[in-house]
Amino acid sequence: MTNPIPADMLKQLRHLLASAISDAKAYEVPALCRRLNLGDGTAEEAFSSKYRYAQKRIAEVSPSQVIDSAKALVAEEAHFELSEQLAKISELGGPQVTTLTRRRPIALFDDRPLATDIEDIDLIRSVWPIAQMPAPIQGAGHTLEDDIIRHTIRNDDLTQRELLEALGLLTCSRHQLFKFLVAVTAPNAQTPEGQAALVPLIDDLLRKDGYTLAVAGKISGSPHYLVKPAPNGSPADESISATLAAFDSNQVHSRSFPGVCSPARQAAGPLPSCVPKAGHSRATVASCRRLNSGSAAMLKPTASRSPTAIGSILPASGDPRRVIGRRPTLS
Repeated sequence: MTNPIPADMLKQLRHLLASAISDAKAYEVPALCRRLNLGDGTAEEAFSSKYRYAQKRIAEVSPSQVIDSAKALVAEEAHFELSEQLAKISELGGPQVTTLTRRRPIALFDDRPLATDIEDIDLIRSVWPIAQMPAPIQGAGHTLEDDIIRHTIRNDDLTQRELLEALGLLTCSRHQLFKFLVAVTAPNAQTPEGQAALVPLIDDLLRKDGYTLAVAGKISGSPHYLVKPAPNGSPADESISATLAAFDSNQVHSRSFPGVCSPARQAAGPLPSCVPKAGHSRATVASCRRLNSGSAAMLKPTASRSPTAIGSILPASGDPRRVIGRRPTLS
């Protein structure tokens, strides 16, 4: 992370690190500070005020040391707010996900549950430590989990928009936002139908800021996704490349009904070529060449086949026009 850290972010990081250190028992604080490469001190000073003890030593070190000490602490134990601040600092200078883009996925859930195959609160627990987060509604002595249970389960007086904003979706790090999007599109959270409907909507919104929901693999036959930078080129180029790469002219022949193209079709010459344009990926160009060579092969009659109309040459599945007679020029 080479970008300068804004003063307010650095101040908040120092505060959160001191708060996290003060969660330890007073007699443990001096040793913890030493382990984090902060200044030494006495147990008596720590017993006077754990927070001030840590704050004093954190103020004496450089910003880079504050970051290193914070990373060392969250590697040992969970501190959500401290981890979030570190993530936001590490993301400085990178491609941002705007507040406008963040609002749009929230709007997708205005009149629908977050999950279709599990309870919403179970999905939320998998993304946020709500049992340790402060309660914005009930206040001191309660947690965010208490608020959610009271206002979305026992009662129904908190909208999905209000819930997601209370969870910080508008201001959280990209890491946390993407963690939520991965969880909400996961096969254990959505039915197959729910997942198929939701993924394209979220993917379209992410692409406006240069990201995409990419298939990371499958769980029991169902896809699961990760958020990644969108590839260069248009979405159409990516999908065309994938379609052309899957084409196999030998497969078309082996699964066709016996026969050859009609004399009229042969006289008409090769089918329209697939012409790659500038900017298309190497995979697209290579697939076009392979598709064109397959087109020429389809026009060659063989003695083992009886003449038949071109309409009889069908692929194993799908619309035959996708293989025969309607080859588009890529644009």
